[in-house]
Amino acid sequence: MTYASSVRIARRGFSLAMLAVVVAAGSGCNKLKARDLLNKGVANFKNGQYDAAVEDFKEAKDLDPSLLNARLYLATAYASHTYPVHRPKRTSSAAMPP
Repeated sequence: MTYASSVRIARRGFSLAMLAVVVAAGSGCNKLKARDLLNKGVANFKNGQYDAAVEDFKEAKDLDPSLLNARLYLATAYASHTYPVHRPKRTSSAAMPP
């Protein structure tokens, strides 16, 4: 093996290592974006903005398919949007007839 061929092998190894680092960093970035979208969707859900919450949960699910909470919140947002929770109006005791 000559010096030139060993340099080529070292360069290839370094290039492959750098490619692995870039791929690993990219997947971690998607997980952070997914978690951020999940939190944003939860805030929208709590504010009754179900359409915005659904979009956030969908995008979070697409970015990180292993994020189970995004799927659960997406299902809950669909159900809440389709079948709104019935909350009876509170009345004071003074307003009720004797």
